[in-house]
Formats: sequence, structure tokens, C-alpha cells
Amino acid sequence: MKNNIAEYMAYRGMTQTELGKKVGVTQQQISGYINGVRTPKYDKALKIANALHAKLHDVFPDYEVVEESAKNTLTKEEATAIAKFIDTSLVNVIRSVDVCDMGFVCDLIHGYEKLCEFSGYVSVTNASEKNDEA
Repeated sequence: MKNNIAEYMAYRGMTQTELGKKVGVTQQQISGYINGVRTPKYDKALKIANALHAKLHDVFPDYEVVEESAKNTLTKEEATAIAKFIDTSLVNVIRSVDVCDMGFVCDLIHGYEKLCEFSGYVSVTNASEKNDEA
């Protein structure tokens, strides 16, 4: 699988051994991921991206995120609680984000929309928009 691990490691000044320790794998496993000999599972790929302070799709552009797997890890109640928290925090986050981080904001909003869809949570903004339409 194509990835940009080496590029992000170089940018961060990180060795394979250091990255492996942060992620909980060996230097040999990191080498295998970099060379495309091995493909990390979703949780390891996410840990690698987080350790490199990057987005998953920036480090692993071909990684297809299986949204069903995320649904299986949360109950509807947990997803609703998270969506409510994001709903109350989203405006402040957007106001404080630098223009350079708009990709982050887009990812955050996309994830928020998926949580709302899964949990059935209707955000305060969406509820008021629906009332205006009626």
C-alpha cells in the first residue's frame, strides 16, 4: 500500500525506531509498512498518523476507511453524547482554527455528520433550520 510514512518521519525528524515505540510496534514492522511489504490495520494506521501529527489519509492516501467498523465500536448512546459535545464545541473550534487547518475542520465536520447520522442526533443548528423550513 502506498504511504507517506517516510516523508512525514523525515519532516518530524523521527526514526523508524522512535515511531515504532510511539505506535507500539517494532522498527521492522515500521520498515515493512514504509516499503509496502506490510499493511497496517486501521487502528495501527491511525496510531501512525497520530504519532506523525498528520491525518490518516495524508499518510495513507489509499487507505479506505470502513465506516461500518467505526459504527461497531460505539453504541448509539455514546455516539449521541459525542455528537452533542461536538455540537456545542464546533463553533468555537471553527472560529479559532487557522485558515491553513481548514482540512482539519472539514474532516471534523464530516465525522460529526456521520456520528449524527448513525446516532440519530439532530444538532441544534439542523433542528432550527428544519423549523425555519416548516
